Amino acid sequence: MATYSIPYESMDPLTIGAADDETKVYRDSLDLEVPDENLLAAIYPDEPDPVPNATEAARAALESPHSGPRFSELLAGASSVAVVIDNQFRPTPASKLLPPVFDAIEAAGITDARVVCANGKVFPMSDSDISQKL
Repeated sequence: MATYSIPYESMDPLTIGAADDETKVYRDSLDLEVPDENLLAAIYPDEPDPVPNATEAARAALESPHSGPRFSELLAGASSVAVVIDNQFRPTPASKLLPPVFDAIEAAGITDARVVCANGKVFPMSDSDISQKL
């Protein structure tokens, strides 16, 4: 019988919008004993290394996308823009990813900009949820 350790992480559902706050992330592992005859294969994901600075990585991606025009080119000549973000239940580190987006919008001279939350079928974000997210 072999013992396998399965790492996992979770967050309190009330603070999931603050995914970029490492103090809110709970990490642990679950140890499982599996009889040899029940084990077909042990497959582990090949996870990439974490991005050391998400804000700078986002800034670089906006100006050097894998395909298509640079973000600044998409903004050129625009008079208004809407930025759509996910809701408080998605652990996206928006507060780290959005600053380069806002900087590019400002650099393009766009003054009519809105942030729209894609809530789907859940209740609207509160002011506190928005503060955590942004």
